[in-house]
Amino acid sequence: MFRFTMLLLLLFASCGAVAQKKIEMSYEDFEHLYDHYSENDSTALPAVAQHMKKARQENNIRELLYALENGLYYSPRREDKLRYADMALHEALRSGNPDHITRAYLGKGIVYYYNYKRFKPALDAYLQAHHYSKSSRNQYLQNKVLYHLGVVKSYLGYYEEALDHFNVCLLFFERKLTEDHQHPTARFNYRKGLLNTLHQLAVCYEHVGQGTKADEIISAGLQNMGSEKAFLEEQGYLLKSRAISYFRAGHYDAALRDFTRSNMLLKAPEDFAWIAVNNFYAGRCYLQTGKPDLALPYFIKNDSTFNVHHFIHPEIRPQYEYLIDYYKKEGQPEKELYYTQQLLKADQYFAGDFKHLTTHLHKSYDNQRLLEDQARLIQQQNRNLRVIIFLAAGSIGLILFLVIQRSRSRRTVKQYRKLLENLKTSDDLYQFSPVETPMPEKKQEVSEKTLAQLLEKLKTFEDKEMFTSNKVTLAWTAQKLGTNSSHLSYVVNKHKGMSFSQYVKHLRIRYITHLLYKDPKYRRYTISSLAEECGIASRQTFSKQFQEVNDISPMDYIKQLNAELTIEG
Repeated sequence: MFRFTMLLLLLFASCGAVAQKKIEMSYEDFEHLYDHYSENDSTALPAVAQHMKKARQENNIRELLYALENGLYYSPRREDKLRYADMALHEALRSGNPDHITRAYLGKGIVYYYNYKRFKPALDAYLQAHHYSKSSRNQYLQNKVLYHLGVVKSYLGYYEEALDHFNVCLLFFERKLTEDHQHPTARFNYRKGLLNTLHQLAVCYEHVGQGTKADEIISAGLQNMGSEKAFLEEQGYLLKSRAISYFRAGHYDAALRDFTRSNMLLKAPEDFAWIAVNNFYAGRCYLQTGKPDLALPYFIKNDSTFNVHHFIHPEIRPQYEYLIDYYKKEGQPEKELYYTQQLLKADQYFAGDFKHLTTHLHKSYDNQRLLEDQARLIQQQNRNLRVIIFLAAGSIGLILFLVIQRSRSRRTVKQYRKLLENLKTSDDLYQFSPVETPMPEKKQEVSEKTLAQLLEKLKTFEDKEMFTSNKVTLAWTAQKLGTNSSHLSYVVNKHKGMSFSQYVKHLRIRYITHLLYKDPKYRRYTISSLAEECGIASRQTFSKQFQEVNDISPMDYIKQLNAELTIEG
């Protein structure tokens, strides 16, 4: 405290000193001074200004960028954060140093992602950071970029791809934390990176249906937390994930306790996105325990957050469906109309910035129904010319919707016929054409004898349907076939015309496609059960891969099969 006071006095003295008696702080003094401020604390900005001035006068680009990063960190207003990020990027590009440029692009992406919730420019900045990080030897910086790209993929619903990012980061941070003789700042950064990575891993494992794995990750994170106040935000994230786990298990009281604690810890960084997720699940806890009146305020509060920040997390979308149904039953058409319009606004938001995300959202209220309900509610309130105009517009929209649906239906039937013809005429179920993307040529690494043996073993791999095991990887399969990964990869690339993972994907989808065609009992299975039947980890991955291989969704395929069965019957 004494040193902090002296540094403050030195700062004020340096600001008002006359030229003849100039007092200056050292760069080390600025670093010690920053340690006494918390994020978004504007009282640190005078020190930032002095730090920048000194660095500019001495043409010290490294210290100037460090000062600008602190300006971003301590500025409470997002506009100011973006201004500091732009200045840092300008200076970094002038320097030509890939480390400086990577950090600057990463900082700008973080501001767009966390403060503005503008994901397109955030992703663009992250990708630029990733490009420049390839020329860097700074592994911490490279993994930090990898982490933030994983965060974007997780938000967009690509959880398995995000897991690849986070598992790489996990190994890096765990390895670094075992090393001795580290600078305290570096050790702090590694630990912070580890805790944030564990949180993101828990989120992804939860969404791919691996709840047990998510619970293990959460426990590991909370055990690594310790009692340091520097990691309260990370504790808030992990408590949020643990509370969701409690909710899934039906432990609603424990979940509510953790949601409340998490919200308290996330107030300081003002992470309104995860706070809204906490509120959503807290409301659902009360719904599950028969207390809808206690659930309502949480959903209404989230709606206020949506209005203020113009952002909504896809996970909390169902709250509007509940609010619409609630006020419909209560006979309050004004509020029913309001929340109907809010849900339409939310879906418009998703369809705008997240066109590729909307296919992953479960919607029990489709947009056409919402538009019709909106028209009905407005008609109840105001029978005038505006209603007539709205209904006319709605009719045009309905016609367009029906035209699009009809076109989609024709395309589905056409693709179904094509798929059926292939199944009927194919002599070998697992004989398929290579994917369109050509594989790069590889130097032959196996003898003709070994090649023939491997092709025969691959035939056995197909005939015995070994690919339906959920343990299948290149290494696992190579071991089972008595070869090595390099030889197996070469043979698959050369003779199947695709990578090993693509090969397994096609085998599994062809297998389940044939089962559905031959045995009607499988058409009564859930998508999750079908995925498990052919060895795919999640329903999302199964649906995506089925569509990629067959150019038709599994539900449309089953629907067409059942329709033919009805006609034949």
